[in-house]
Amino acid sequence: MRWPAASARRRALLLNPSMLLLAYRAFDGSGFLTAVSDTGAQMLIRLKSTRCPVIWATLPDGSFLTRINGRSFRTIDADVTVECGDGHLIHDRYRLATTLLDHRTDPATCLVRLYHER
Repeated sequence: MRWPAASARRRALLLNPSMLLLAYRAFDGSGFLTAVSDTGAQMLIRLKSTRCPVIWATLPDGSFLTRINGRSFRTIDADVTVECGDGHLIHDRYRLATTLLDHRTDPATCLVRLYHER
């Protein structure tokens, strides 16, 4: 279901620090990311492929730290291959942003798998 931007921001206010929001790339706007970050909830959101945040630091798992709208995020680039029921393979490149900043407790490979399960 696609929410209009205003509706998505209102729903973001229902989040709290005990929650993890998984969202696809329609929700990667800076305003939405800021609204979710302000709730204290963690997030894992696919970014549009055209979004190229500035790299602050590269982490050992290949992810990197960045800032969007003054908030800290970790960005993960992942090549994803999915096998369809008919055996056809689909390849894509995902760029994910997360507030889970520690690569030791939340390795990039685990977050990519988690995003895929959403």
